[in-house]
Amino acid sequence: TSSLPPLFASKPTLTEFYEELSLYLSKRYEFAIEKLKNAACDAMWAVVHHINSGIFTPYTAELNLADNEFVSPLTCETHQGNKMTLYGKIDRVDTGEGYFRIIDYKSSPHDIDISKVYQGFSLQLFVYSAALKDKLGKPGGMFYLAISNPIIEYSGTITPDEAEEKILKEFRLAGYMVGEDSEETIS
Repeated sequence: TSSLPPLFASKPTLTEFYEELSLYLSKRYEFAIEKLKNAACDAMWAVVHHINSGIFTPYTAELNLADNEFVSPLTCETHQGNKMTLYGKIDRVDTGEGYFRIIDYKSSPHDIDISKVYQGFSLQLFVYSAALKDKLGKPGGMFYLAISNPIIEYSGTITPDEAEEKILKEFRLAGYMVGEDSEETIS
């Protein structure tokens, strides 16, 4: 019994099967690539808006926590005396007015769950912040930014400004902003 989709099951030769499969997959990939391009363009538009409306400016992107001149991996010692080294790659670091913030791009919405952090999970942004704290000033925030192709809901008519506002809401930074005397959740 063939487990092939009906589209491919009736092809008498391997060559015809491969040609049909290639056409089928190329159309799927073409569609997926087009969606990715649209999501990237929408996200970049939102990133530019974030940058233009705040005090932070991009400092660097794709920063490796590895042995280099700027930042080293974070090394710590366990209770048993074993050394542990944490490596990673920071998607984006912004700086402004003596502070830095970390932005991690995700393909779906994420938020910082402090209870998971206290349990030792979801430490990525905190590790990055600890690695940078002596290099770029004080930690100013740590955020996730979901890269997606948002569909906005509305009824009736919508103005371009209203559509822009709804799209920006979908690209909000989710995480924590640290102030001088307090911490605020941003979501």
